[in-house]
Amino acid sequence: MENKQNDGKDKTYHFLNKGHFKYRWILLGFCIWIVAGAFFCFDVPAALHNTLRQHFSDVLTEGEFEIYFSGLYSIYSFANIFLPFITGRMRDAMGDRIILLQTVSFVFIGQGLFAYGVMIKSFIVMYLARILLGWGIESVQPIQTSFVSPYFKDDYLGLTIGMNTLFAGFGSVATMYFCPLLALKYGLLVATSIGCLFNLFCIICAIISTSIDKCAETKMLDNIDYDKVKYMQLAQEEEQQQQQQQQQNNQQSEVSVFEQMKTYPKLFWLVAIYFGLNYSSVLGFINISVGFLTERWLGEDEESELKAGEMVAIMWLITGFFTPIFGFIADKYGGRAFHCIIAGILCFVAHITLWYIYPFLSLIALGTANAIAYASPWTGVVYLVRPDYLGKAYAVVVGIYNALFSIFPIIVGILRAYYGSYYYSQLFLSFLGLCSLITAVLIKIEDVQQENLIDGNKVISATSIEENCKQNIDYDQK
Repeated sequence: MENKQNDGKDKTYHFLNKGHFKYRWILLGFCIWIVAGAFFCFDVPAALHNTLRQHFSDVLTEGEFEIYFSGLYSIYSFANIFLPFITGRMRDAMGDRIILLQTVSFVFIGQGLFAYGVMIKSFIVMYLARILLGWGIESVQPIQTSFVSPYFKDDYLGLTIGMNTLFAGFGSVATMYFCPLLALKYGLLVATSIGCLFNLFCIICAIISTSIDKCAETKMLDNIDYDKVKYMQLAQEEEQQQQQQQQQNNQQSEVSVFEQMKTYPKLFWLVAIYFGLNYSSVLGFINISVGFLTERWLGEDEESELKAGEMVAIMWLITGFFTPIFGFIADKYGGRAFHCIIAGILCFVAHITLWYIYPFLSLIALGTANAIAYASPWTGVVYLVRPDYLGKAYAVVVGIYNALFSIFPIIVGILRAYYGSYYYSQLFLSFLGLCSLITAVLIKIEDVQQENLIDGNKVISATSIEENCKQNIDYDQK
């Protein structure tokens, strides 16, 4: 087996068919906790909005706080326009396992730094923490998708990603419920630090998951009939590629990245834009949800933040429980493009009604729209690009929605500070929902022209090690 090592790199063998690995559900059982810890940390500022405003009241006015607060999400997203490309490139070069462990560690360190910034009342430190935290969170989900997709691509991919989103929703629900409660009983420092403990558990789960994956690959490689699958031919071509790469400079390497992006179909770019609009519309509300609900519906007494957090938790529960269902439907019956249209309609209508109708039904609609977005377009990316380009492809999606999300929270915060009300902020989020609906219609039109590409109907799924190997050899020769 020594000839299969790649100079110390944690090599990923794309030609292996892991769909028949008998312990794949155990691997998933550990892996899904990783996103729970990441999304727990993502929503900490939103869950503690009113408590943070009171904490900074001696150094910032209310209007100044709203702008600085919105910056916590904008700086998070702005940095992640670029950072996922680094992660994606590292993933394609080094494999999923090392990068998965790295990103979980970033979340742990970033949340600890954020808690320190809150303690010393420094938004500068908090911004730095959100950059590091964002790098980890925004990389965890695509890397994890890439990590588990070889095990479930041929049968239960949508269901698997749905289960990931279920646990991500669990993390967000836990944030919205427990953080205000901890802040009320034990103080702000405890409420912001609890995420570190959660992510320590997630690091342990990541170590177990990657160890199982390593064992699975080792066992499969030991059982391969190399004459049958022409492994030696593949190994020789890999060695030739390594020699060519050593002769290339960094500039040539950068060009190859853009050459890969040119191969992405038009449908991929529409899906990326759609996901960015939907993401910005739904999470744009989550960022202001506690402030919005207390201002418009609940009043601003001592326990209003806790009540608002419980209401928003309903939305995340809906997202968590519905995503596996929609994922199973997408796996079984297809229709991802049509699902995007449904999500766009729900998102637009929910934002319009939030200001005028008690928000229980609107939050359910937003949660459903978010569930469909994760179950359908996010998983559809797997079928739109080559397997060995998947890391960079998800980096592009993450970069696009972070580019949008780096701008929109600032706009929402400025509208709130200028008008002294969330009405116009909510109107702006409704406009984003309408844009996502229009983009969903374009996705449907393009997908019809491409004969249902987004559901994998034009992709030859890996059904054997030999076929997978042959596809990779053909890709390399091209």
